[in-house]
Amino acid sequence: IKCLEDCEFVAVRASTFRKVLAEFTDVARACGVLQSVDTFNRLEERTPGIIHTLAKTAEFSKEAKGQVIFRQGDPGKGCFMLVKGQVT
Repeated sequence: IKCLEDCEFVAVRASTFRKVLAEFTDVARACGVLQSVDTFNRLEERTPGIIHTLAKTAEFSKEAKGQVIFRQGDPGKGCFMLVKGQVT
């Protein structure tokens, strides 16, 4: 790119852009997961925007076969929704 006259630019570093884009993609994905759960849809009806607010704080994680996520009686650490795979 060559300026044909005096120009002014705003630039976002590639690493920052990739990070923000990944976070945006995760929020959109989390919104989809939450929208697939009736409880969250009912909350959304009462409090519009709650799904997006929760999705911004959601974190996706992958666990290996055999990994214990939590045991009965453990103190609650959050709300887990299985996106892919099987658990017992």
